[in-house]
Amino acid sequence: MPELSIIFIGWFFSAISLVVLTVGGMMLMHLYKTGRLSGAYLQERGAQEIVLIAIWLVGLAAGAGVIYHHSWSQWLLEYFCWVLIVLVVLSGSTRMANLKKEVPDISRRAFFNSLLGVLMFVLPVVLFCAATIFTLRGDEAREHFNPNRSESRSNASSNPSSSAAPAQPEAASGTRPEAEK
Repeated sequence: MPELSIIFIGWFFSAISLVVLTVGGMMLMHLYKTGRLSGAYLQERGAQEIVLIAIWLVGLAAGAGVIYHHSWSQWLLEYFCWVLIVLVVLSGSTRMANLKKEVPDISRRAFFNSLLGVLMFVLPVVLFCAATIFTLRGDEAREHFNPNRSESRSNASSNPSSSAAPAQPEAASGTRPEAEK
């Protein structure tokens, strides 16, 4: 599986999380303004909505952390990807089970078409999250999240001879070693 760019991963998950939170907030505001966000809805689905908002906030924080090289964001984004995989697979399987319950005499062709529709959404999300997890465990991520990364780069650029072999120290008396005379 090919590795993705760490910076791309950070920006992608930040942007997607921000879009999901914005659209979800707009939908909730619309339901509230039209009077469809009733007490019964909040009692039935309120906790689920809060958990989903919290999950997407974790994704936003993890993406921003990756952009700014915070080491905690590596495991947080991996956790977010695992949660997203589970949620997407459960959502897809629940939709297929509900279809079978609501339309018990559904034809094989219609069921197959519905299954393909669910898989067209589930598979790309699962594969992208798997590629992200693979990348977060790779060497590029280790270098990206290394806390000494900027320190080692600044030392290398300010001292160009640091990568070369160390120079021979002069004798304490200030004379050159015998081989150089």
